[in-house]
Amino acid sequence: MAAENKNAHEIALAKQLKHIPWCEEYEKMISGMLYDSFQLSLSAARFKARTFAHRYNQYFPEPSTNPTFETLQADRFTMLEGILGRVGPGCLIEPPFYVVSKSKGLLVEQRIV
Repeated sequence: MAAENKNAHEIALAKQLKHIPWCEEYEKMISGMLYDSFQLSLSAARFKARTFAHRYNQYFPEPSTNPTFETLQADRFTMLEGILGRVGPGCLIEPPFYVVSKSKGLLVEQRIV
């Protein structure tokens, strides 16, 4: 059953993150309430996440730059900082990267990685 009120704790946590599509529907969404997933800023954020995942998964430095694992790792870290709400030092995610989030009460009836 969907929540009936906004969750102040979840909203406070989200306010500490970067790259959040703040709007009324976002606050409802993270609170577990019914919300309009087609609201423009939420749709734009989903598209941005899909675009990022594709770019991240296909990225490799130009051979002319004589890439090393360290430069690849640094480039990927910079990419992650540009999309994720918070990234710890030295974070490395090897492709494939999927844009997936789970929370309490999540039900998935299709394939998910």
